[in-house]
Amino acid sequence: MAIGCIGMSFADFEAITPDEFRAIHRLYLQKEEERLHDDWERTRTHATLIVQSFSKKKIEAKKILRFPWDGRTKGGLKSEEAPRSTRQRFEELRARFDKK
Repeated sequence: MAIGCIGMSFADFEAITPDEFRAIHRLYLQKEEERLHDDWERTRTHATLIVQSFSKKKIEAKKILRFPWDGRTKGGLKSEEAPRSTRQRFEELRARFDKK
C-alpha cells in the first residue's frame, strides 16, 4: 500500500512510525475520496447539460443525480434537510409516468 498506491519509497516507509503511517494513509484516503467525488460531480454536470437541452425549464444538477455527500457540510456532517435519494426520486418519476 505505502510503496505502491501512496508512492512512498521503501526508505521513507522504513523511517516512519505506525502512527505517522496511519496519518499518511488517512490523508491518502481523503484525497482519493475527493478525486472520486470530483469525477462524479463532472458526470452529474454532463448529465444535467444533456437533459437541459431537452427541457424549457431550468434543471438543477442535484435533482438529476443525488449523491450521499450532497447533504453534508464541509465538516462532513449531514444537514438537517437531507435531499431525497436518487432512487426515491426515480421511483416517484416512474410512478408518475406509469399513470399516463
